[in-house]
Amino acid sequence: MWSIPVDRISLDVVEQVREKLASWQADAPAGGPERRGYLAQVTFDTLKDRAERLYFKRVKTSLTLPKEQVDRLREVAGRLLREAPAFQRLLVDLK
Repeated sequence: MWSIPVDRISLDVVEQVREKLASWQADAPAGGPERRGYLAQVTFDTLKDRAERLYFKRVKTSLTLPKEQVDRLREVAGRLLREAPAFQRLLVDLK
């Protein structure tokens, strides 16, 4: 039950960031360079493998985790970021 308010706050913050980013892009000075922002959302919900998704959703929120979990979290974080459409657009734009 406690995750519902946390999820709600997280969604609200993401929307606020999305709005600020859109405003920043729209407020670019006329004749100046185009402003491009990239909001890459990385969540365990996007994991395709159900077992993997459940594993990561069950990782306890803690200041200390077993080394194995830390290694797995670091690996999946990188993978999810590389798969995020906004991050892929950033990489294309940087070329």
